Amino acid sequence: MDKKAPENGDQAPTRSLHLELDNRIAKLLHDDLLQTFGACVLKLQFCQKLVEKEHYDKLGRELASLEDSLNSAIDSVRDIMAKLTDAPTVE
Repeated sequence: MDKKAPENGDQAPTRSLHLELDNRIAKLLHDDLLQTFGACVLKLQFCQKLVEKEHYDKLGRELASLEDSLNSAIDSVRDIMAKLTDAPTVE
């Protein structure tokens, strides 16, 4: 059975819902992932300096912290996916 195309009056709520979901996705990505990835880049740059200066004891601690940050980012992706799965659907 073919679905009928929405009539012009039905398109505005659908567009509005799409925009709302797009904004929600953008906010979740910015607030969670981009902040974490930015911090990870800074930690990697710091690790490079520690290698250059042969501060291997500090390097180990920084790498462990970086691992924690990346695991947190993985958890954030899972949370975002769960939130999006619970979001209203648009037909």
